[in-house]
This record gives sequence, structure tokens and C-alpha cells, in this order.
Amino acid sequence: MEKVEFADGAEETALCVMLGDIIKGNLEKSTRKNLFFNLLKGDIFIEIYDVEIELMMSFRRGKLIIYDWKARRPQITIRTDSSTLLDLSNLQVKYGIPYFFDDMGKATMQKFFQGQLKIKGGIFYLPKLIKLTNILSVADR
Repeated sequence: MEKVEFADGAEETALCVMLGDIIKGNLEKSTRKNLFFNLLKGDIFIEIYDVEIELMMSFRRGKLIIYDWKARRPQITIRTDSSTLLDLSNLQVKYGIPYFFDDMGKATMQKFFQGQLKIKGGIFYLPKLIKLTNILSVADR
């Protein structure tokens, strides 16, 4: 059974495939990322406004299905541009949480405060967002 799968048509969207490949690669090289992946359950919708792409990642504790549409109501919605989305995969993670005190972290926070990165979902979904950041980060230490 594949851990990362694509809904019909999603494998034709380059950004869906790229995110899937990042996650697959991270899972292959990290036991800790697999732990976070296996704990994550829920739907995360991402709108990339500069290239007009929407995608949804549906995590089911050990399985991910990537859609190129909003398949259901998400717990977390991320709205950003494609460059910032890729920057999120370069965030350092220390002790299981995103590290915002290096150049990449500061730039990400600046984009958040300037409105170039919007995250909706409320404080109750912060643990889910932290798990997602762990799974996506290729700059992990």
C-alpha cells in the first residue's frame, strides 16, 4: 500500500506531484517524520493564488490522498504564493517545532504578518499544523 496517493487527475497537477514527492522522500529517510505522518489525521486545503492552483491533502493516519480540488471541508486552510509554499519545506524544525529564528524562519514570519501567507483553522489545529511542517520540512536537523 502506498502511503501517498493521488486522487483522479491530481497527478496531472505538477504542484500536487511535487508535494507528494517531497513527503514521500522525507518519509523514506526519517523515522521521526513517519511518526508524525502516522499521527496526522485531517484535511488541509492549500490555495496557491499566483498560479491559481488549489489542492487538498487528506491525511488518514498513515495514508495521504492529494486532491487537486477542495474535496471536503478542511480543518486548516493555507493561502499563499508558490514561492512561499516551497519556502515552508525549507523551514528548520528543532525539537519537533518549526524554528523561526534563522533567516528562512524570519522571512516566513514576515510573509505571515504581511498577509502573503494566511493560515486559517484556529488555535485548536496548531498541533496538526506543526505535524504538517515536520512532514514537509526537507531542512530538518
